[in-house]
Amino acid sequence: MDTNVISLRTGKPRPEPLSICTYSLQISGELYRVRRAVDDDKRGFVTIKDSNGKPVLVFSASFPDEQIGQLIVAWRAGYKQGLERARRLENVT
Repeated sequence: MDTNVISLRTGKPRPEPLSICTYSLQISGELYRVRRAVDDDKRGFVTIKDSNGKPVLVFSASFPDEQIGQLIVAWRAGYKQGLERARRLENVT
């Protein structure tokens, strides 16, 4: 775990550091990187990146770790449906 001393709101140094935890999840054969950055009051954000390093989701750090895998599965399902629909619409025009 790394620490950071930048305020989320102002971007200026602050006396209390952020705790940054990074870990990987493998879901349906694809690797995702999860990064949680929180201050001492547990305020902050979570960023999920795909295997290419592209951010796919960013949300509040109050979201429970136990449900992040389910959130990624739901995002993947919706994203793939959107891609398929776009392909169908592209073929119609």
